[in-house]
Amino acid sequence: PATVPAGSGTTAPSSEPYPNPTGSVLNVPVVPHKDGGSIKASIYSTDGRLLRTSTLSGAGATLIKLSTEDLVPGHYMVQIEDASGRHTKPFTKL
Repeated sequence: PATVPAGSGTTAPSSEPYPNPTGSVLNVPVVPHKDGGSIKASIYSTDGRLLRTSTLSGAGATLIKLSTEDLVPGHYMVQIEDASGRHTKPFTKL
């Protein structure tokens, strides 16, 4: 199974994912690439299993909306890879 790398990507991005706790959609603020490079957000279970990945391409993108509708209530991690690096943040699904 995929794992969230320990110790890497723990630098905080400019904003936290919201709302947290969340119901059906998690909004993930991102730092856009100036050259239009892709931005990736991945949701992991607390045991490190990759549950889904969303990729957004294009310069100027500042928000990724991730559906959490089909997740069972509990704790998860969202990993963001954007122009500022890789960041991992916890969130709770209600």
